[in-house]
Amino acid sequence: MPPALHELLLSLDDPKAWEAPLDFDRDAGLRRVKVLSDSVRETLKLHFTLDEQVQDASFFADLWTERPGQRAVGLRFSSFGMMVLGFTDNVRALTSQSFPPELLTLLREHNYVALHPEQVDHPYDGINSHLRGWADTTWFQRYFDYL
Repeated sequence: MPPALHELLLSLDDPKAWEAPLDFDRDAGLRRVKVLSDSVRETLKLHFTLDEQVQDASFFADLWTERPGQRAVGLRFSSFGMMVLGFTDNVRALTSQSFPPELLTLLREHNYVALHPEQVDHPYDGINSHLRGWADTTWFQRYFDYL
């Protein structure tokens, strides 16, 4: 894992909170996701489906779209910071194919830090002692998975 990414993950970690930091505003996060989804639809002509019915997780929403003749594209929004995990076909595969560069540009324009699953598929070594006690915990689980 690149040192800068590791520093980012450590900086967003919380010693006690599992699902979200205490100051996380889910409603504001969902509004930002919806604005991004509208921007993607207008700019790239991709129509995402929003799943905001997320519970017991370290993320709060997924956007997903099927692209005829191409790989599906998904975005998973962490409850910690402005991190979004971009994936193709299956988030649990922990690997991604190339994303449309235009989508990455839009994510950056909306102040998201775009990550791929393989970037966070590394052992968790953060400050939450409860998570450190779980066997084989990864940074993916810390920020982008059901707990």
